[in-house]
Amino acid sequence: MTNRHPIAPHGEFPSMTRRALIATAALVASASLLTATGCANSSSNDSARSQLVSQDAAAQIAQLQAEDARRLREALALGEQGDKAFAKERYAEAVQHYSQAVSTYDEFFALWNNLGTALFRLDRYQQAEEAFIRASNINPSDPRPLYNRGLLYRNRGYPDDAKMYFERALEQDPRYLDALWGTIKADITLGTESRQTLERIRTALFMVTDEQQ
Repeated sequence: MTNRHPIAPHGEFPSMTRRALIATAALVASASLLTATGCANSSSNDSARSQLVSQDAAAQIAQLQAEDARRLREALALGEQGDKAFAKERYAEAVQHYSQAVSTYDEFFALWNNLGTALFRLDRYQQAEEAFIRASNINPSDPRPLYNRGLLYRNRGYPDDAKMYFERALEQDPRYLDALWGTIKADITLGTESRQTLERIRTALFMVTDEQQ
């Protein structure tokens, strides 16, 4: 496929290309917090991620002693209640369920990530970030807690920090669509568009097109 807006020398964009970038990002870069289970989002492979979370839970239960397995099952049931409350935008209730879940069993990353998303909705940013950090420490390979930290910093007006976490999410999954748009929007906000920005826009648009076919 050919690029309709070729890149100018030295990594600078012609004015028409920059306007196209801004228009594109404004239309499709409105990403939202991603829970690890139970809530809809725009990520192209999120259903696969949810299946992996379920598989991870099953595998972890199989490896635990009976008492720990019982606690994890109980925590997952509480987490499901949190997911239902989150889906209905009852975020304080979701925090209660997720907090009970991680108090019951504190070594399953999805529960901490989802607690962070609910805390974020209540503008409890420091606690939200602490939950995202805990999720990443438990499962460093999942990009969602990193992506959510990026959203937190973007929401607080720190686009440089936001971009750093979006980039870290892409290190875990280079085709993570929401993180791609996150880096694109950060570049436009910072005025640091580059060849990489254009390549990421092209990749993201191709992924969206593939989904629609």
